[in-house]
Amino acid sequence: LIILAGRTNESVEERWWASIKEKLSHSKPLYVNIASLSKLVNCQIIEACPPQLDHLAQAFFIILGHPHSPPKLLASYARFAAYQLNDPPLAERMYREVLEFEPSYTGVRTELIVHLIRQGHLESAQSELETLRRHDRFGMIEETIQALERAVESAGSAGAASFMP
Repeated sequence: LIILAGRTNESVEERWWASIKEKLSHSKPLYVNIASLSKLVNCQIIEACPPQLDHLAQAFFIILGHPHSPPKLLASYARFAAYQLNDPPLAERMYREVLEFEPSYTGVRTELIVHLIRQGHLESAQSELETLRRHDRFGMIEETIQALERAVESAGSAGAASFMP
């Protein structure tokens, strides 16, 4: 409902957020809840939904309060920290925590590399790129790797700061 309201320029009702928070507080992190939070984050990042950072942050705090947060949840929170909260250290910490659990999670490693490039941490980005290349056993993300390599090489230009694969 929140995403639909955002896309149709309707107002978001407070009771929808209250319902989300209530459900999250009474259940463990289920895939459907994680996917919904991820969609809400992405909707706000692309500005298809009105920014509701407080509500989304509260929802994350509730669901992250459960023990054993799944990597997909941490990845969504990392994206939220990077693009919505503007908290680069938190974002990097969350991306790295995901990769501790799932080192071959190439999508998250790609996001971490983009994040590192945006922050000007080019040596770390290059190191992560080498790791990403090792995890690309069948060349499935070769184009992405090449684009990231070009972004690292041209990191001094304005184009590198806004790079998004």
